[in-house]
Parts: sequence; C-alpha cells; structure tokens
Amino acid sequence: MPQIWYSGQTLGKRLIGIRVQFLLDQQMTFGLSMRRWWVQALTVICWPIGALFGLLDALWCTWDQPRKQCIHDKAAFTIVVRARAPRSEAASGTGSEGDPS
Repeated sequence: MPQIWYSGQTLGKRLIGIRVQFLLDQQMTFGLSMRRWWVQALTVICWPIGALFGLLDALWCTWDQPRKQCIHDKAAFTIVVRARAPRSEAASGTGSEGDPS
C-alpha cells in the first residue's frame, strides 16, 4: 500500500494513533509494503480457504512474543507501534515536551 510505504500510516492508523515501522532501522520500501499488503490480500483472493488464513493472521499477534506481530508483519519485517502519546498523557502536559511549568 503506498500510504504504508510513504508515511507508515493509512487514514485509519492515523485516526487511532498507530503506524507501521520497518524492523531493520531502515526506510520502508515500496516492495516490502506491497508484500505486507499481498499477504493480507490472500484472505480475499483465496476464498474460502483464505478466510481461515485471515483468521489465523489476525489472531497470530495474540500469542506472538515479544513483538506481537501478525503474519503479514512477519512477512515484511514490520511492527505496528504507537505514533503519538495517549490522549490522557497529552492532555495532562506530561508528554515528551517536558515539564509545562
């Protein structure tokens, strides 16, 4: 997906404050973002067996430790991380900007 390649975020990820990050401390490439997308797309392309794969992909992060990656994240060497401070932290002024006083 071009949005993941360019900024690490789709519109939905921006709204909830998460982004996709490449694990190898390098810039995300278009090819890897497409690999991540194609693994997710298998759920639709290979219907109905793909639906089982999609369920497995979605649940994989519940037992994967320590990074909690889904299969599509593992295929593209990515991880989903928080893009901004939680609202309660940002509202109280205790974020990374320092002491407000």
